[in-house]
Amino acid sequence: MTDLDACTGRASLINRINYETRWLRRDLVYIGFKAVRRLMEAKAEMCALPTGAVNNYNRKIDDALDWIPCVHAADCLENATDRKRALGELGDEILRCNQRFSFPGVPTRPFR
Repeated sequence: MTDLDACTGRASLINRINYETRWLRRDLVYIGFKAVRRLMEAKAEMCALPTGAVNNYNRKIDDALDWIPCVHAADCLENATDRKRALGELGDEILRCNQRFSFPGVPTRPFR
């Protein structure tokens, strides 16, 4: 397994993104989600997308923003055994969230 595989296989989106952007703060993930959320709101305001569809999409973003800290805390445990146990406890929910937050046509690298 390469370093890239090890990092991109991490459960935390923050850890996966920070592999490529170590010099940036973890806020990058939150800023990105909030920017997409605002873009969707602007599209609804301009009638480029139906408000109901935008609200549904933004609920997914809000759920992801709420969920990220839980996974990140478990994924950052230094002790490998503790990390594996903590992620194992979240495992089924991580998989459900990955499915809920993924959008058609966007390939994702699943948590392993």
